[in-house]
Amino acid sequence: MRRDHRREGFTLIEMLVALAVFSLAAMALVKLSLESTRTTAMMERKALGAVVADKVIAEAVLGLSSVTQGQVQMAGRQWDWIRHTPVSRDGVNVIEVRVFSDGEQIARRLGHRVDGR
Repeated sequence: MRRDHRREGFTLIEMLVALAVFSLAAMALVKLSLESTRTTAMMERKALGAVVADKVIAEAVLGLSSVTQGQVQMAGRQWDWIRHTPVSRDGVNVIEVRVFSDGEQIARRLGHRVDGR
């Protein structure tokens, strides 16, 4: 009896093409994962910067601090902040706080304080 040796399995070319397609898809997923990690880290920095700014505004509104710039240690990072309170209008002071980390502005917040409080 003679056996018919028809094509069984995949040829080398078909395997190489499949491997190339899989490699492209895997590289796209790795790039997506890296971008997601980078975005998450940036959002964490912005959220922590906002917390620092809110703390500085709260201290100013409550009259606990008259310092216009300083540094805060939070979440293992050094945060620099600058507070600016322009002249009041109609008895309301606007408090602007800018927060920096590694020389880059991370957050900017505005608060209000009514004179006489």
